[in-house]
Amino acid sequence: MTAVLDFTIPSDAFAVGAALDVESATQIELARFVPVGERLVPYFWAETSDAEAVQSEVRASPHVAVVERLDGSIGRPLFRVSWEDDADGFLDTLRRRDIVIQRGTGSDGTWLFRLISDGRDTFSEFHLACREGGYPLDIKRLSDSTDRDSALYGLTGKQRVALLHAFERGYYDMEQNVKLGDICEDLDISQQAFGARLKRGMDALIENTLAA
Repeated sequence: MTAVLDFTIPSDAFAVGAALDVESATQIELARFVPVGERLVPYFWAETSDAEAVQSEVRASPHVAVVERLDGSIGRPLFRVSWEDDADGFLDTLRRRDIVIQRGTGSDGTWLFRLISDGRDTFSEFHLACREGGYPLDIKRLSDSTDRDSALYGLTGKQRVALLHAFERGYYDMEQNVKLGDICEDLDISQQAFGARLKRGMDALIENTLAA
């Protein structure tokens, strides 16, 4: 069983949130965390028209040793942060548990997180550790799913099968010139129903990944 937890936490309640709470960006989105030794090093996107100002504001935080803007990013600038010796206890609380950070966005002094784990017991331990550490979580949603893809990407089982089958048959490869009707015959479904399933599946994927 896969569990999904949505919660908010004030930016000033943890070091990463405080460091990335900058006036020069309308929103900060955590791209990923890379484990380095016993720490999690965050990469983040910034919604901004002034990347240099974002870099300067983040660098001014006492929690930050180095902030680097990475070359090659298209559109929103991408940054990497290295921390001072005082590690972020909130991140440590996450790192010590089998939890996937699917989404983390900060704006207007608040961070919204979506976490994925293998069960509610993991989240119970995480929530208790946050309370003991003084990290005030505002739980928005706790739900279960028997399908990890559904939890991560918002896909139903049928949408997942449709998308994977279309991909494996080469439907998205223009050189193979595979028609929708050819794929429908494999699954014994009408072309109209299969096309609608693909569209809903793609909408869910985009909403829970790129648009998130």
